[in-house]
Amino acid sequence: MAPATSTSPLSRLLLSLPKPNAQPPLCAKPPSADSGAGATSKNLVLRRREAAAAVLSAALLTRVLPAAAAADECALEATPSGLAFCDRVVGTGAEAVKGQLIKAHYRGMLEDGTVFDSSYGRGRPLTIMVGVGEVIKGWDLCLAGGEGIPPMRVGTRRLSRAHVVLL
Repeated sequence: MAPATSTSPLSRLLLSLPKPNAQPPLCAKPPSADSGAGATSKNLVLRRREAAAAVLSAALLTRVLPAAAAADECALEATPSGLAFCDRVVGTGAEAVKGQLIKAHYRGMLEDGTVFDSSYGRGRPLTIMVGVGEVIKGWDLCLAGGEGIPPMRVGTRRLSRAHVVLL
């Protein structure tokens, strides 16, 4: 008895396809003279549909892409102390509270966009206790709330800016 071999559906499909240089089978029907007009008509309809789809796609992209770019920009709300924030995404989870141990991803950037520190680069979030001075005051305020800034909820993506002066 021959050993049973199983082939995947993809393998069977690939094996059933004709070779690139293979001749058509002798029983293949050559195109008739009257099928040319029908084929041209079908091709014309297909080309019209493709053109309509291209126009519709272009119109859709001119609406969607600027909206996506505008959504990426965030208007910062400034507090009297100079701390500014903007929620890019408002989470639906629990609010951060003072004294709570949390994990947060962050990216520290200079005004020119240079990244000086990032938890994403290390591949793991930072674990801190909120509101007890483990991080700069502006970050504590952005996490637990204060000075008119609402506390962050789990899932929130907040952009914040603090002016820091080195002495």
